Amino acid sequence: MIRNEILEEKNELAKPRLAEWFRLLIAKSCPDECRIDINNITARSLSKVLWSESRIKVLDLSNMGLLDKAGSYIARALANNATIMKLELDCNHFGQQTCTELAKSLTLNSTLLCLSLGSNPLIKGDDNKVDCIELLAKAIVSSGLTSLSLWRCGIGIEGGKAICEAVAKSTTLISLEVGYNDFNPSDVLLMNKQLEVNRKARDERLAQEAEIARKKETIRQEELELKDIKEKERSTQKWLEEQEKKRAEARRLDLEQKEHEKQKETERQQQLAHAQKMEEERINATKKKGKKGKGKGKKKK
Repeated sequence: MIRNEILEEKNELAKPRLAEWFRLLIAKSCPDECRIDINNITARSLSKVLWSESRIKVLDLSNMGLLDKAGSYIARALANNATIMKLELDCNHFGQQTCTELAKSLTLNSTLLCLSLGSNPLIKGDDNKVDCIELLAKAIVSSGLTSLSLWRCGIGIEGGKAICEAVAKSTTLISLEVGYNDFNPSDVLLMNKQLEVNRKARDERLAQEAEIARKKETIRQEELELKDIKEKERSTQKWLEEQEKKRAEARRLDLEQKEHEKQKETERQQQLAHAQKMEEERINATKKKGKKGKGKGKKKK
């Protein structure tokens, strides 16, 4: 049986369109929002890929005629998937097996926010027990679901009570479709009241988060402005210091130049004085020599 299943999957995945989809899925390069046309055989293959993390955030598997076993494969993959935030499973043939596996996975999954199960025969006939609905109801309380569609799933009054009790305990669910399930009108009224409470709490939380974000942004802008002012002050101070250094360097060079010129002038004066002295000595020596020559001439006479 396992060999036959593997062979069936291999043959189906050999089809060009599906082959390309699975290549993208395995390479984690598929779009964030996907509608992948699968059948009861390739549902097994898809569930194996979805078990590990992928890029898909919104997955549409509605109106594909998938049977309950195929639905249970997809539901089981949610126990480990950490990317899918919205899953559309409407208008298939999912029953108690899929419902039970979904309930188990929802207790472990904290990523899925929107789940649509509309027009699936979760309970077939009056003789079926509502155990799977009770499990699903308990999972709703512990899950992070914000939107759930159970439109026309044949749940009935007894299952409706379980859903009603779950909604009364949920703090995240704000949208719930339960039409065409023969719920007790009083249960529907109670659920609507709780959903309204959750919506108001959600709106208040979002408003608080927005206010906190606004204050953080204001603080960030003020910090940026202060940083910019300080940066300008540092830049100005640095420029002033550089200008002072340049002026100091210019004064130093000017003093050195003046000192050099003064030294040159001193040397020139010294040379001039020396030359003048030498000239005076030469003149004096010449005069003395001339006097000696005159004295010798007188003695001869």
